[in-house]
Amino acid sequence: MPAGGRQSLPWPLYAVLFLVRALFWVTAVGGIGVLTLASSVDAVDGRLLGPG
Repeated sequence: MPAGGRQSLPWPLYAVLFLVRALFWVTAVGGIGVLTLASSVDAVDGRLLGPG
């Protein structure tokens, strides 16, 4: 057991953890991009968000 008291993860589990974290960040950045695009279109013509 390592000095920190935590057991190291097996390689397949570590790979899955990495993929889940990567998917989270891709989703978060993509969501921010979509919201930025929607707010900029709303500022231009006011038809994408809210009543037109």
